[in-house]
Amino acid sequence: MTILTLPPILASLAVWKLQTNTQTFESPLSKATQTAELAGSRWAATLTWNNLPPAEHRAWLVIQARLRGAAGRCYLGPSFAYPRVGAGGGSPLVDGAGQTGTTLVVKGAAADVSGWLRAGDFFSFDAGTGRELKLCTADANSNGSGAVTIAFEPPIRVSPAANAPLEIANPTAIMRLIDDAQAAWTIKPPNLGDGSSQFVEAFPS
Repeated sequence: MTILTLPPILASLAVWKLQTNTQTFESPLSKATQTAELAGSRWAATLTWNNLPPAEHRAWLVIQARLRGAAGRCYLGPSFAYPRVGAGGGSPLVDGAGQTGTTLVVKGAAADVSGWLRAGDFFSFDAGTGRELKLCTADANSNGSGAVTIAFEPPIRVSPAANAPLEIANPTAIMRLIDDAQAAWTIKPPNLGDGSSQFVEAFPS
């Protein structure tokens, strides 16, 4: 499946949220509560555009048509988080296969950088046939060898391969439209377009 690249046209409003996956049981007798955290946390986004000129709303309409409702896939990242706050630098790679959980050891970063990534920065990496978008939850500093341990959410779904590149400049997720009714636009004089679409992160089965 071809994964589409979206037009470089910023939304007037972007709402991002992390949808966690939990099950909760409440006893009907004591009201005691048990909550189980399951795998499958994913990012969701709603993009809204206002008063786009014809060339721009036509470009978005074409992409939405090419996505064919929920069947298609596209790269989408949290543009509000660019540019990152952390200094970055180097050519970061996953340092060792089989990493899981909510920390990742990385090599190849610029050496001895305090705040190589900062809490609130995003990064992404490819794993298997998918891509994972992560949010840093603490400042990450590199040591003299360019090694960094990054704390993040949500947890790793599929362990990345050793030496898989980290994307810190333009991190994205692979996303899809939430349903088949997301390619609607309101056109008003003088041919300006208003629209809104909802996306959700998509993972291979």
